[in-house]
Amino acid sequence: MNSQEPDNLMRQLFSEQRAEDGRRAPSFDRVWRNATARGALSAPVTAWGVRLALVSCAVLMAWVSVWLWNGTQKPQASAKKESITVVASLTDWTSPTECLLDSSLWTLTSSSNQ
Repeated sequence: MNSQEPDNLMRQLFSEQRAEDGRRAPSFDRVWRNATARGALSAPVTAWGVRLALVSCAVLMAWVSVWLWNGTQKPQASAKKESITVVASLTDWTSPTECLLDSSLWTLTSSSNQ
């Protein structure tokens, strides 16, 4: 037995399988003719599809117009006051862990180290 025998056997089996698949598979021309004869390529447009498309476009246009209208509105004075309040509250902010920096805790830890 030489090293070429398994390769030759494999080639023979694959060629037999390819021939068998070719016999069982329908020809492309026949399938294409059957599909075009039944009208499978052109799906009918239904009234519901047209209505759904129109409603979707109307909703999209309404959303875009509201978005654009809100973007063109001038900011009011109350918005400016709110931003000033937010800035003031940010300057007074303290860290939630600031209690860990308390000097009394440091004295406890330094005394335990000795």
